[in-house]
Amino acid sequence: FLFKRFRGLFRFISLLICHIPSIMNKKPVDPKVLAVMQQRYPGFDLYQPRYDQREYMGRVKHFWSIVDPRNILATSADLDSAVGLLEQYKSGTVPANVTEEQLWQARKLRDSTFHPDTGEKIFLPFRFSAWAPVNLVVVAGMMIPNMGAGATIFWQVLNQTINVTVNYANRNVDNPMSTTQIGMGFGSAVIASCAIAVGMAKAASLSRWGPTTRMLLSRLGPFTAVAAANAVNVAAI
Repeated sequence: FLFKRFRGLFRFISLLICHIPSIMNKKPVDPKVLAVMQQRYPGFDLYQPRYDQREYMGRVKHFWSIVDPRNILATSADLDSAVGLLEQYKSGTVPANVTEEQLWQARKLRDSTFHPDTGEKIFLPFRFSAWAPVNLVVVAGMMIPNMGAGATIFWQVLNQTINVTVNYANRNVDNPMSTTQIGMGFGSAVIASCAIAVGMAKAASLSRWGPTTRMLLSRLGPFTAVAAANAVNVAAI
């Protein structure tokens, strides 16, 4: 049910993430070494996505590999091992017993944990793999029925704070933003979300509406507010 309702949003996010650069080290790999490794592991590619991005399900699988919550369970040793294995692939020194699946798993952990431009480890709550677990609490809070204006504003501000920190942590470092620009983007998103959420909640309480209309307004308020604010957030950050 939720997938059907938010299918368009999922598709937009998956397309957005598919365009995030996946090359951690911008230094070119020796073509001769790369050719040898591609012959040894014909199914693995260090630079291209594992799944066909021309197909919708291919983009969904790629998106899932990035946001898979199981990625946050990886230990520091697992992450170091993954990065080390990919470095061995670059240099052509991968042990003979390593499989393609192990290489793909290593790349999955690297791409979901480290910034694609700087190579720095992203703080765990701000990784795409932590997006679903972190937002479960926030979404549940925003869907509490019959909240007052104060509680509504609190959950909307918390949601936009998480959104802006995730967007900033995964930003394109080649296009830096000033603190003023980030603040304006965050402020615009908060104002938009709070205005819509509180406004629709007030509208739902008006006696001139029928029970069905009031229920729709109260239920759609949080979703409409988040959708509008996220559009502002993505455009600004």
